[in-house]
Amino acid sequence: MSTGRSLAIGLMQCPATISPVDRRWARVRLSLAAYDRGYVLVDTLEVSATTDQEDGGADQDGTPYEVLEQLATHTDAQAVFCAGTVDAPRIDEIAARVRLLVHDINPWG
Repeated sequence: MSTGRSLAIGLMQCPATISPVDRRWARVRLSLAAYDRGYVLVDTLEVSATTDQEDGGADQDGTPYEVLEQLATHTDAQAVFCAGTVDAPRIDEIAARVRLLVHDINPWG
C-alpha cells in the first residue's frame, strides 16, 4: 500500500516540565506538520532534556542522533522534522550525509 507521501523522521526535545498529555499532543502536532508538508513520519525520536549534552542521551541503542541517521539510511527517509532544543549542528551534519531536508517545527506554539 502506497501513501504517495515521502518518509520522514521526527526528532524532538520536550521541555523538562511538560506533562505526559502535552508531550503526546506535541508528537501529534509534529506528525500533522509533516503530513501537511507531504510526508509521513516513520517514528519520532526524543532527545532527553536532562541528559548530558556530551553523550546526547546515549543508551544501549545509541544516541537519538545515531538512531536518526541509521533509521534515515534504512528507510530512505527524505526529511527530519525537529522540535525543541535539539543539536542543530549535529542534525545538519547528519542531514548532509544522508541527504535529509530539515524542517523546524514548534508543536507548543
